[in-house]
Amino acid sequence: MSQLTVFEVPERFTIAQAQQVYEQLNGLLENNDVENIVLDATDVVKIDAAGLQLLLSFYRTATKFHKPVQWRNPSAELIDSANILGLAAELALDNTVN
Repeated sequence: MSQLTVFEVPERFTIAQAQQVYEQLNGLLENNDVENIVLDATDVVKIDAAGLQLLLSFYRTATKFHKPVQWRNPSAELIDSANILGLAAELALDNTVN
């Protein structure tokens, strides 16, 4: 079984954090040692459309790079925001790992 790389989604993930998070997520995509990615969204208490769009873009790109992405404990705030924007299914928020 491949090792899991865990990325902790920021507690407050808005456009103000987007550039920093983009750089961190992009680093995971460029790292050949990273095979399976877990987005830990346990602590997310605020996320805006920019944050969700970045996560969706990352999810799609990781899939193209054959780097499976799973979620760990997506918070109610993340799920609610994704549902409002119609992105929950595309983000595969039901694909979780402990």
